[in-house]
Amino acid sequence: MEINLITKKILTSLKTVKGIEAVVLGGSRAKGNYSTKSDIDIGIYYSDSSRLDLEALNRVATELDDTHRSNLITKIGEWGPWINGGGWLCIDGFSTDFLLRDINKVSTVIDDCLNKIITIDYQPGHPHGFVNSIYVAETYYCKILWSTNDNLENLKDKITPYPFSIKTGIVNKFLWEAGFSIALAHKGLLKDDIVYTAGCIYRVISCLIQVIYALNETYIMNEKASLNNIDTFRIIPKGFKKKVENILYSLVANSENMQNLIDELSSIVKEVEELCGKQI
Repeated sequence: MEINLITKKILTSLKTVKGIEAVVLGGSRAKGNYSTKSDIDIGIYYSDSSRLDLEALNRVATELDDTHRSNLITKIGEWGPWINGGGWLCIDGFSTDFLLRDINKVSTVIDDCLNKIITIDYQPGHPHGFVNSIYVAETYYCKILWSTNDNLENLKDKITPYPFSIKTGIVNKFLWEAGFSIALAHKGLLKDDIVYTAGCIYRVISCLIQVIYALNETYIMNEKASLNNIDTFRIIPKGFKKKVENILYSLVANSENMQNLIDELSSIVKEVEELCGKQI
């Protein structure tokens, strides 16, 4: 079955659930970088959790699911403070994720990001962490399938085009962390702590990716596939993707090798710092 027919079927069912204010198509299928095997991500927005009929949402999920499993929808907050909750379904053979979003929190977070308040928190499924600007990216890229009001559309207007304040907020936070993590990687290596050092190297790379996306005024949804098309950006160190991949492929528990990788990564950090000096 075509994806648009599946989303129409989902939408017809979700419209019957009290408390839902908007339903969107999210993830790679909204952004346009999906494959035939990509999940279908459905964002379900509400403004008052006490009015959201989770029992009805659970019934709808069971009806839509290919094997009609029960209790597919979590309680609010069960997946942590940022994911809110949702469920993993299979609809007409496609893995389908229902993701709950509090539109009031989304609005507050967007305002925070516009005021250069960028945060990152521990979250399973996000190896670098859940950056609050993910909410901005989700809002920007999502395709509104249905809404009871203009709230989500108004939020889209606030972040289009890419605001300079969000750019500077992300660059300032993650460029600092990239340099800090390089220093920690050196310390870890001196103690022959390979696991810690490798973790620092990953954080440096993740921070640089955040900075490069911001320099190019492009929202980043999460860590997945963030490196795939990064070399198409205008503002980026030459050969960035290949250099980063070589560093990751070359991780070996050998002090001399690790030192060479850290030195290579340090030079990339300096290149990005120089680019930021010209742009910010």
